[in-house]
Amino acid sequence: MAVIQVKKYKIIKDDNGNKVQVSKTKDEWNKETRNGTMTWYFSDRYEIDNKTKQYRSKLFPTKREAESDERLFLINPLEYIRTQSKKAKNNQKSNLELQSSSEKKLNDYFDDFIQYKLQFIKGHSIYEYRKDWLNHISGFMGNLTTKDITLKLIQNWHEQANNILNPRTQLPYATKTKNKWYTSLSEFLQYLHTLGLVDVNYAKNIGQFKNNNINKNTKKKIRYQTLEQFEIFMNEVDDDLWYAFFYFLFWHGIRIGEQRALRIEDVDMKNNMIHFHKTFTKDHNGKEVLGPIKNRKERFTPLSEKTKPILENLINQYKLIPGYSDNWFLFGGAFRIPAKTIENR
Repeated sequence: MAVIQVKKYKIIKDDNGNKVQVSKTKDEWNKETRNGTMTWYFSDRYEIDNKTKQYRSKLFPTKREAESDERLFLINPLEYIRTQSKKAKNNQKSNLELQSSSEKKLNDYFDDFIQYKLQFIKGHSIYEYRKDWLNHISGFMGNLTTKDITLKLIQNWHEQANNILNPRTQLPYATKTKNKWYTSLSEFLQYLHTLGLVDVNYAKNIGQFKNNNINKNTKKKIRYQTLEQFEIFMNEVDDDLWYAFFYFLFWHGIRIGEQRALRIEDVDMKNNMIHFHKTFTKDHNGKEVLGPIKNRKERFTPLSEKTKPILENLINQYKLIPGYSDNWFLFGGAFRIPAKTIENR
């Protein structure tokens, strides 16, 4: 498994038959790399008829694109080579291939796409891809085939998505939300394009959703809370656990998944530090799991002096419970706090 950049030199034999390294001429370099715009490729081995052969890919403009195609190659080398051949590129497929392609629906190809993605992204992202597809894309095109994918089809989906109402607010979805659906669709179409199953990623041609003024006069969601509002809210909280939870959330401003994942042992009262290294997220099936924090960048954060006595009080209450352990959750003790419980508060 190797992604390689085209070398600016070549190996030739001198007059004595020895191999020597010489620089490529400008014309040679430009011809090989399309004037320096295509310089990356991958080279891997594969087996066919019990024989091992070497495959060198076409050239790519970036290392990332070469790596992406290499992952597709490693899933099914023979299928990748077939779809990248000149015959496949010119759509000169046999009747059997056309029949097989026509029978397979986009929902089936999306399952293949998910298996491909599972190799190199986290389960929560897989869950989001699936949710976007099932809730906002599959109903529109899931039972179609790759030959049905046209610019007009993607335009129609784009227009329909613009008019979908959020059942909770009865207003159109936010542009940011719709662009998340767009990304899921675009990456799926790019996957099909890389395999040679569609000629163009029409989602890229159309582009992302643009902000409009349809909600211009509607009240925007408040994304912050003043100290005065916070104090009014806290005066209504009469449970020690929830008082500590919301107090900590306000003064530390972290992701709720990270806060829920904190253990008592992650809080260093002596040095006033908190160790963040875990978070609650969802796997590819939507089940909540405990895993590393975003980008796997664990960190130590100072403990606010305002929250320290409140946490100490909460932990002292835990210590009165039989079976107490420093490995208990900081918020919840022996049991984690369900995410929906927080949403309902």
